[in-house]
Amino acid sequence: MLLFLLVLLGVPLAAHVWAQRHAPGHVGLITGLAFGTIADPLSLAVYGLGMIVPPLLLPGLLLSDVHGAPGYNLALAAHVIQPGVVYSDLWTASFFWTSLLSAVVWTPIYGTAGWLWDRIQVGVLNVRHWRES
Repeated sequence: MLLFLLVLLGVPLAAHVWAQRHAPGHVGLITGLAFGTIADPLSLAVYGLGMIVPPLLLPGLLLSDVHGAPGYNLALAAHVIQPGVVYSDLWTASFFWTSLLSAVVWTPIYGTAGWLWDRIQVGVLNVRHWRES
């Protein structure tokens, strides 16, 4: 589980480093998109690591519930998985479809947050002006 967690963390970190070198104006957007694609499996890995490191158990459970629910509900609505499916293994078709559909939900959300962060950093969105109004 720890190796799975480290591999997943490598995706947004590598995207962040690449964006800093090749697209410095879009670092937040690219990092947010990369993080959104792995948000569901990463939160499940943090929950799994909580079995070994108990202080991570409750935050991992909460993150896993929040990030896994949209993909699970979309998979149910699309009849890709059966109701009441429990992940007995990470390498099953139900886990794949749930994670893929969660990525469809979370990638635009985290990408938008990263894009907004980029706009604030560049000064296009002047947050100070909003506070003065």
